[in-house]
Amino acid sequence: DQKLIYEAYFAYAMMWSIGGAVADSRDVNYAKQFSTWMKSVCKAKLPDKHADGSDASCFEFRYDAVCHEWVPWSNEVKAYSNLGTQMFQNIVVSNAEIEARKAIIKLHMQQNKPVLFVGVAGTAKTTIVRDFISELVLQ
Repeated sequence: DQKLIYEAYFAYAMMWSIGGAVADSRDVNYAKQFSTWMKSVCKAKLPDKHADGSDASCFEFRYDAVCHEWVPWSNEVKAYSNLGTQMFQNIVVSNAEIEARKAIIKLHMQQNKPVLFVGVAGTAKTTIVRDFISELVLQ
């Protein structure tokens, strides 16, 4: 149904525009609360569980426009290949979170729009951007 497809697009945009800015505190996991809320209001059914049965956050999925379904970011993880010539501090091992953030950068670049990553020190903001740029250089 076309309405569900548009709702899935809207939900995805809302997850990353509003939910992506939600910060956790020491006492409360606001991102988890946001994810629970998104799952409760979204008609384009967001997965509750991973294939292995573990609980899933809405942030762990993206909407695939071709298959018309939510797919886990873990499907985008690239196998690590040791380049031997890299300095240790430049090694980045792909994971679902990194690939999700790089996809956000790519979407913004395609639309010629800026993107801003915020977070406390040590949350890999610079590492993700550098990794994305290094992949652009290789292409």
